[in-house]
Amino acid sequence: VCSELVGLRMFPWNLGHTQLYFLHFAQAADIAGTELISFVMMWVAESLFFLKTEPRRAAPALLFFLLLLIYGDLKIWEFKDPDGINQDVAVIQANVSLQDKHDVKMFEANVLRYIELSEATPTENTLIIWPESVVTDWVYAHLDHKGSHRLLRSLPNGYPMLIGSLTFDSKKHYYNSAVGFLPDGRLLEPYHKQILMPFGEFTPFSDYIPWLKEINSSAGEFT
Repeated sequence: VCSELVGLRMFPWNLGHTQLYFLHFAQAADIAGTELISFVMMWVAESLFFLKTEPRRAAPALLFFLLLLIYGDLKIWEFKDPDGINQDVAVIQANVSLQDKHDVKMFEANVLRYIELSEATPTENTLIIWPESVVTDWVYAHLDHKGSHRLLRSLPNGYPMLIGSLTFDSKKHYYNSAVGFLPDGRLLEPYHKQILMPFGEFTPFSDYIPWLKEINSSAGEFT
């Protein structure tokens, strides 16, 4: 666990992230983060190694693991029937090829394809979700209404939407963002992607070694 905290890694993922689909165990992350999950995984693995020869040595880890599973079960039940109105969701995937996605001539046609699919959703209160960076026409991060943007004003009316878009707030700060729209077209404050793809969305160490950007000229320079 200490090595996970101090190691130099391209992505800040821990061993504990592998337990995402072990729902009862994963709930323990709200106690002390994924570091706790990693620690218990290693502790239980070591205990199983000693289970036959030194069962007393294995008991504390297995007992603690059992307590975490009970805790996880209680947490799952706590959120099994949340209050509020159910929200219908439509996830739109237009099957745009990687080549077309990066072709400047196809930017607007790709968005129109997503609009066409979105307009086929059955009810207006359905939350429409688009994938990452569908809108590659730069959007000002503090825009207040979709009607103020040439491309966004063509989005379906009456639907709440969450779309992937490229945004900016100055000449130096560019983001890969998730942008939310209310049914009346008002924009919510966007969420900017935090863990960027090395060599695709930024060039590591290029702030200190500028010529790395020249070698990797196709990479974005997102904040």
